[in-house]
Amino acid sequence: MVYGILIHKIPIATLLTTFLLHSNYSKLQIFSFLFVFTLMTPLGTFISHNFILATAYVNYINAIIIGIFLHIATTILFEISEDHKFNLSKLIVICLGVFIANLI
Repeated sequence: MVYGILIHKIPIATLLTTFLLHSNYSKLQIFSFLFVFTLMTPLGTFISHNFILATAYVNYINAIIIGIFLHIATTILFEISEDHKFNLSKLIVICLGVFIANLI
């Protein structure tokens, strides 16, 4: 999961850098923000593996994170149109894709 997040952070960091460069923040503020953004995944991994309190609740924390990921994914999949209407054909294609993936 960490590698997936790490790979996902590359385009996010690129977009974030572009957004911040077009804002009124100084270069030092932009660098500081991106530095903290870069450290979040390794820091979270370190805390989850080395602190007893974090290890006791790691399943609950992962459940919340996965729920957030699913919420974002379904929002992107189902509400991508301008009027945010439900698209039945998109749902059918997704279900078909899941069905085909389970056959393989």
